[in-house]
Amino acid sequence: MDRLFAEDEMNSADLFKTSPIIEKPKKNATYFSSAAFWRKTNESVKVGVILSNLDGKLWFLLCDSSKKIVEKLEVDEMRVEFDEKELAFRFLKETVKFVDNLTFLRFAVLFLIHSRRHPVIRLLEGSGDVEITENAEIRCNITSYSLDEDGELRLPDERRGVKTRMSREKCEEHFMYKWLKNARKGCHFLIKSKENSVLEVIVDKVRQTVDSESDTSKAESISAASAAPGASPEAPPTSEAAPEAPEAPEPSLAAPEASPAAISAPGSSPASLVAPEASILAPPTPEPRPSPDLRDTIHRILGIELDRIEMRLNHRINQFQAEVTARLDRQTDLLQQVLNKCDK
Repeated sequence: MDRLFAEDEMNSADLFKTSPIIEKPKKNATYFSSAAFWRKTNESVKVGVILSNLDGKLWFLLCDSSKKIVEKLEVDEMRVEFDEKELAFRFLKETVKFVDNLTFLRFAVLFLIHSRRHPVIRLLEGSGDVEITENAEIRCNITSYSLDEDGELRLPDERRGVKTRMSREKCEEHFMYKWLKNARKGCHFLIKSKENSVLEVIVDKVRQTVDSESDTSKAESISAASAAPGASPEAPPTSEAAPEAPEAPEPSLAAPEASPAAISAPGSSPASLVAPEASILAPPTPEPRPSPDLRDTIHRILGIELDRIEMRLNHRINQFQAEVTARLDRQTDLLQQVLNKCDK
């Protein structure tokens, strides 16, 4: 199993190649712009959301319908939260909701690619019962997003499935897996892998495993508990012979005499003097079964009665049909008479 996980990770090794993020001087540019809804206290206002580079800094801007900037925040100084279920972006107790999922995902990818201080974005927490720990086996789908030479977002690469077994080293040092620790099945992350590149990670399977060391320790603890002083050891077999039982007196060959009460009891019969064991061991008497001639007679009688019932039912049905037909004929005659009078 370890070999299978190792081969799977080797096949997807190109996804995990990282390179240091080199800060380069950037020109003023707009990376993202789209319409969204800014939720205020009692109302929701339609605004324009913009990610723009101004004087070497990345800014998050909100504009109203007249293109007036109503909110301006530096991205690297913001504490933000993304919620994929509601397509919401939260900051400073404010909420901006996007129109569709693709726009929301594109904003999150560009936000992370151009940010210098945000290494990861959690889009969805997940709702599974098992947490990702050091002993878990996980399967996740990974999609890579990157920018081209002109700074435009390329079409995402084909989604690839990766299986791996977590470890303490991965949970503490790996650039991607360390963010998945304590997450659950169904979690959705965006993780910065290298300059101008982001990995979209969706965990669709989590299974806990038990190390062989813990199995050995459990077995040792069980054996130690069985050998504890409180346990009741089996009694060793004794070599001393059991005391011999006293010899039973030889049975008398003479038949026992019947008691006077049994002899003088009125109405007693020889059957009442039989031992109870004999009546218990006696085979049960078979129940009498009808002879073949009797069965044939019963079938013949039932057949005759069923034929009579069928004949009676057919006779009554014929009578009912005749009555209905006669009534319909009379109604037809009456209708014809009415039509004739109307024609006159």
